[in-house]
Amino acid sequence: MAILPGLSLSSLISLKGWRAYHDLRKRMRGRRFDVLLQMQASLRVSIASLFIPATIKLGFYKVGAIDFQWLFTTHRINGNPRVHVLHSFFQFLETLWIKEGVLRWDIPLSDADREFAARNVESGRSILVISACSSRRWRNYRNWSAENYAAVADYAAERYGMQVILTGGETPLEVDYGQRICQLTRCKPHNLVGQTTL
Repeated sequence: MAILPGLSLSSLISLKGWRAYHDLRKRMRGRRFDVLLQMQASLRVSIASLFIPATIKLGFYKVGAIDFQWLFTTHRINGNPRVHVLHSFFQFLETLWIKEGVLRWDIPLSDADREFAARNVESGRSILVISACSSRRWRNYRNWSAENYAAVADYAAERYGMQVILTGGETPLEVDYGQRICQLTRCKPHNLVGQTTL
């Protein structure tokens, strides 16, 4: 099975716009793949799939696909469409007769990571972590408002006694969101925006 490494179609298209399709077509010239796993149901990725020469283009079931993804695929995954997105990814494997889907949560943590957590997490309290920005692009309408995040933070703190922690990257948009949420809340979350790593 041929594999296309190191290419996030969605990221590529977000950065370069329409030019990304032209670049992708040039990059794919003379190549051939057995299977393309179309694991993101978005129109921009579906359009990009037109430029990837693959015998099988495997996508979501028609019920679970958005943006008409089924029009761009040759085959669809098997299974129940009403599962968590993580389980739907395993259905891609199962459709290809790979049954060894194993969830592992043993993410390695360094001593420095553990010390950072100990300094910033209140022992014995439940925690609500809010990573406010779904995308770093300005005017991204998928980003919820700071007012709504503040309301959720106050509700979690006041109703359930949770410690609220804000995380995010170092972009001006994310930093601004963190500051605005803190200004709007009564519970005053612990703002770690720009201070954490993946």
